[in-house]
Amino acid sequence: GRKTGDRYVRAIAHHDLMTVEKLAGDLDDAVLHGWEAVQAYDSPEGGLRALFDLAGVLRESGEFSAAWDAYSVVAGQVEGAEYYLLALDAMAYISALRGQEEEHELLRNRLDEEGWEGASPVYRAQMLYYRGLSYRTLGREEEAVGWLKKALAFAEEHGLNKLIFDAE
Repeated sequence: GRKTGDRYVRAIAHHDLMTVEKLAGDLDDAVLHGWEAVQAYDSPEGGLRALFDLAGVLRESGEFSAAWDAYSVVAGQVEGAEYYLLALDAMAYISALRGQEEEHELLRNRLDEEGWEGASPVYRAQMLYYRGLSYRTLGREEEAVGWLKKALAFAEEHGLNKLIFDAE
């Protein structure tokens, strides 16, 4: 991509390298690749999807404020309904991680009003899973177990193997 000057190739390469570094546990390098991907995409939608994934890395590294800001940008600018819903869901999870139960509930209610259950199975399963994690983080164990069981059953029904593993 650098040799040919092809921004799309560079964007995809950095986006993929962000994922590889994240899975390898090198969150610092993942952030660097993620930011390169955001900047390299020609299309606003590509950049917003890279920003969404970068926000996940930031969240995992404990940078909740930066992750919140990135998810807010995605929610405010992305054209597709599913990434909008995923961004709201991620913001609700960050609220739980911060111990902001009232903010968490406001975002969960907003997601319910927006009809998150109409999302594709992959995204819906993720939202079920993170709702369970949110309630666990907030110390609401009974609700957490209920949502995680829903996530597991839904993932099994749709053959979403990684989510099955995570939910178990």
